[in-house]
Amino acid sequence: MANLVAHKLRAQNRNSSHQDIKDEAKSLVESYMSVNPLKQTIELSDYYQDINTILENAFDTPLSFQLARQGFLEAIRTYNRKHNTYLDEPVVPILAERDTLNIGYEWFVQGSQVSLAVQDMIEIWQRKRRFSNSDLIESAIFCSIVYGGINDIAVLKSLYHWMLGSRDVYRLDFPKMKAQRPFKA
Repeated sequence: MANLVAHKLRAQNRNSSHQDIKDEAKSLVESYMSVNPLKQTIELSDYYQDINTILENAFDTPLSFQLARQGFLEAIRTYNRKHNTYLDEPVVPILAERDTLNIGYEWFVQGSQVSLAVQDMIEIWQRKRRFSNSDLIESAIFCSIVYGGINDIAVLKSLYHWMLGSRDVYRLDFPKMKAQRPFKA
């Protein structure tokens, strides 16, 4: 329970800091617009470029710059409403995102149960002498979930269908080796 509360608190702090960055950017844009009011002779793209340069200098990480551009967008929307104008809205950059963590929060909370399930499967595999094709498929899917972190049902189904697709599967049977005598020097 305490872990869940801490997780929510971290998310709340992160959202608060993101909003602070947007608000700071919005105030920078509004102060620039009050010092340098828009005129008919000013090209809007040059005006936006000046604001963009201010934001680039103030916010140096990709995430903070993206949040600052969202604040810039909010400032322009507020300006449009307040002055009943239709200035073009600035584009907010989209950051390339990493893949989401496939292992959910529950895996960390219930880690001991996952560990016990893995130990049970390893013991089952060690006792078996021969594995059928279905045993091999089951173990491949199990390992994909536990060791690969795949828990998306669509991905698991496509993996399953790919394994059952029309392809040749070869099974290698190695000859049993005789017990070797210890090496004597």
